[in-house]
Amino acid sequence: MRTRLVRYGLAGALSGALTGALDFLLAWSRVTTFLPTGRFRLLGFLIGLYGLTGVACGLLIGALVGLLAAYSDLGLLVASANPPARAPAAEKLGARLAAYVLLFGIALAGVAFLARSLVEAVLVQFHHRQLIGALAGGALAGLGLALGLAALVLAPLVSRVLPLGPRVRLVLRGAPIAAVPAIVCAIYVAAGAIALHVIYLAGRPRMNNPVRALNAALAAPVACALGAVIGWALYRALGRLRQVQATVPRAVTLALVTLGLPLVVVVVASWATVRQLDLRPFLAGTVLLLGTILIGDAMKRRSIAMLLTLVVIFGAATLGQGRVPRVRKATSLTGLAPRIVRWLQLLSDLDRDGYSSILGGGDCNDFDRRVHPGAFDWPDDGIDQDCNGHEATLVAAEPRSYAEVPAAVPEAPNVILLTIDALRADHVSAYGYARPTTPNLDALAKDGVRFESGWAHAPSTRYSVPAILTGRYPSTIAVNNDPRVHWPPLVLPENRLLAEMMKDLGYRTAATLSYQYFEPGWGLNQGFDDYDYHLYTLHSIGGDPSATRGTSSRELADLDIAWLRAHASERFFLWSHFYDTHFQFQAHPDLPESNFGSDEMALYDAEIRYTDHQLGRLFDTLRELGLWEKTIIIVTADHGDGFGEHGIPISRRHGYHLYRTETSVPILIHAPGVPARVVETPASHVDLIPTLLNLLRRPPTEEPQLAGQSLLSAMLGDEHARDTRAIYQEVWFEGPTSLKALVTRGFHYIRNLVPDDTTELYDLEKDAAEEHDLSGLGDPIEADLAARLGRVTDALAIPANFATHMKDGLSRKAGVPTIALGDELGDFARVAGVDIDKPAPRVGETSVVTVHFEVRRAIPDGYVIFAHAIAANGRSMNLDHTPLQNLLPMTDLEPGMWLRDPIAVSIPAGWPAGPLRIELGLYRKGTRCKAKGPHSANDAVTIATLEVGPS
Repeated sequence: MRTRLVRYGLAGALSGALTGALDFLLAWSRVTTFLPTGRFRLLGFLIGLYGLTGVACGLLIGALVGLLAAYSDLGLLVASANPPARAPAAEKLGARLAAYVLLFGIALAGVAFLARSLVEAVLVQFHHRQLIGALAGGALAGLGLALGLAALVLAPLVSRVLPLGPRVRLVLRGAPIAAVPAIVCAIYVAAGAIALHVIYLAGRPRMNNPVRALNAALAAPVACALGAVIGWALYRALGRLRQVQATVPRAVTLALVTLGLPLVVVVVASWATVRQLDLRPFLAGTVLLLGTILIGDAMKRRSIAMLLTLVVIFGAATLGQGRVPRVRKATSLTGLAPRIVRWLQLLSDLDRDGYSSILGGGDCNDFDRRVHPGAFDWPDDGIDQDCNGHEATLVAAEPRSYAEVPAAVPEAPNVILLTIDALRADHVSAYGYARPTTPNLDALAKDGVRFESGWAHAPSTRYSVPAILTGRYPSTIAVNNDPRVHWPPLVLPENRLLAEMMKDLGYRTAATLSYQYFEPGWGLNQGFDDYDYHLYTLHSIGGDPSATRGTSSRELADLDIAWLRAHASERFFLWSHFYDTHFQFQAHPDLPESNFGSDEMALYDAEIRYTDHQLGRLFDTLRELGLWEKTIIIVTADHGDGFGEHGIPISRRHGYHLYRTETSVPILIHAPGVPARVVETPASHVDLIPTLLNLLRRPPTEEPQLAGQSLLSAMLGDEHARDTRAIYQEVWFEGPTSLKALVTRGFHYIRNLVPDDTTELYDLEKDAAEEHDLSGLGDPIEADLAARLGRVTDALAIPANFATHMKDGLSRKAGVPTIALGDELGDFARVAGVDIDKPAPRVGETSVVTVHFEVRRAIPDGYVIFAHAIAANGRSMNLDHTPLQNLLPMTDLEPGMWLRDPIAVSIPAGWPAGPLRIELGLYRKGTRCKAKGPHSANDAVTIATLEVGPS
């Protein structure tokens, strides 16, 4: 055993070093942004990083081989790394059949048990049915193989203590090569059956993710058993191959061929989807594992001292170079290295708060769980809890700007908001693009106001569109982030949307949309008299928003034109979202002037030209109806798009980064009575509603929840803020990853908080493509923008009326709830009662249930409040949280304190009318704290029952 561990450990170290060098070569052309010189520092880091990973893989492989050889009835299959060409017949080996039946049954049950959580996690994280099926099928088939091998290893041992059933006898003659295609066939059959079933389940709209996962879990063991049976049948059918001796190189070669050929067929057949995926991690992982196996088989015996020496050398190289920010940033452009860094961070997280203090984990105090980049920075307490270098403080909100409206602007103009998906500003000819992509938008820009520096706050539809319609930064919008409830994150009814504002002003409101995201369940239909999204059927709806096919711009323009003709005599607000410019792109032969070529960027430009043509038809209709000089038209995009810039794989063309390619958007405003102008003051999505309300002559104190400023003064020529105004940006996604940025007219400052704790700085005037990172080079603008970003992020994290919430939420004096309860949660707390502001909410409304807790004993670390809203038909909402709007960890509650914790229960569209039971309790790591009292059952306290009325 020790010899195998040494051999494979050394093999893993060498394989890892070679894989690191390969990853370095593949990333060579991409890392110049961060490492224009000194790129071999990255090489040293990658060799060390992959070397350490290879050592771990080698030790694991060596241990597995040793266990199989020592304890399995099939041990002769792996007992020798280089068995002789003709192995002598082995002695008959026997074990109780009951042990095999029991352990293989446990293995299949293990597949079922793990399948439920795995499939639900994949359904939550991904939204492409084929990808979901492939991931679930591959993972569960591999899991079944691993558990099956474990059963083979353990069965002989268990048979010694389980003297039941007849003995089975095996005669082994070495390792037959026929086992390799048999095992590969078993994996493919199991994976394919599971994948097809999961794809079928994912396409059932009335089935929620937990039910889909349960169905998949019940079927997965059957698929694995079917794969095993077919694999065994193939093994028996291979005849003479069962007599051919296997060597490690021969077995690996055959495995690659049998695994690779079907994959090649799938890749060719699904190239449009596969080409989006970042295959570098899979390539690096495959090279690392195969290299470890092949080198370990060929390597002679080495001493443990040599292994330890290599570990120390590789470890020193890894940690040493990893402290350099530019090396860490360059590492993010490689294949498997970012994931290895994340694993090391998780392993080194001393206080288990999800953040590490090594390799850019960002944790500035790894001994305090309350201090990390994701923590709430309590204002004015002298502690920088979120590690952003700035201490939060309570400050007054910036006063809302307001400009006098020229008399030439109509008193009550119509309003049209046109949003175009994934349209980056530098592909609009009005912004200087060489191709004539947007003649109609160019004419609109020439006639109205064009903002030279327009920015989205986030690079994806799911965050940008709510920001446009609420006038709030994405992280401050009230949403339900539980993807089991809705994807994209459900926009809650307590948000006030632009349509509601316009409806209150007497406007007829309408929305015309053409993608499945916009179905009413997202929550964006609030305030619309007409909400039409039926054209989503013109785009493929496999669930992957990064690769949708189809076209709808012409049909959407037809819909808008028909609506305008029907409501021309009314005062109206119309929002229309054009989707054709979203990947995948296609040519439009019916519009020859859009034929710019056949490459991907030419097709993107063709989609822009085609959409612009349809907008021209809409503009012509407004002129025909005599509405052009009576209508304010706002045109923008929700985000931009990428074509491989910055080394970003095509699978992440937008939604994951804050670079200019993904967040610079056109902003055009046609306002009758406002002279045409090009405005250089930076503008953003949250500025659109304040600007519109200013044009409608609404006072600046109206709609106090808005985060932006009116840009009317800049539109009229007053650009005093041109060189000082900064636009805030943010993005977060699975990983975890959290990026924040400030962009001014001249500079773009990006803070990569998680996972690598680095910064980037780009001079937009000298480096419009953002190819040369200036951070760390001493430019004074960097320190200024860093301080400003810290102030912004801390201020945004502090909820409105924070001081009031804290004053009313925590007290040493007992509260007096309107409804008394008295149930106990262990010996930690007592649920004294609740207050309910709206006992009978209607669909689309929010009821706030405020719970009165008496804290009796210090609450151990890890406990959170679980809260569920359950309808009579079993449908439920997850309201789990930490107290006071997720700001106050349970461990911070001291004995003797009284807590008033408000829980907002927002009733989404489609929710059934009738009783809605709210239950609450404490749990930690999936285990509920015992609840007892007259309102308790199943360790949960029923704190209220609301009566939901129809919308």
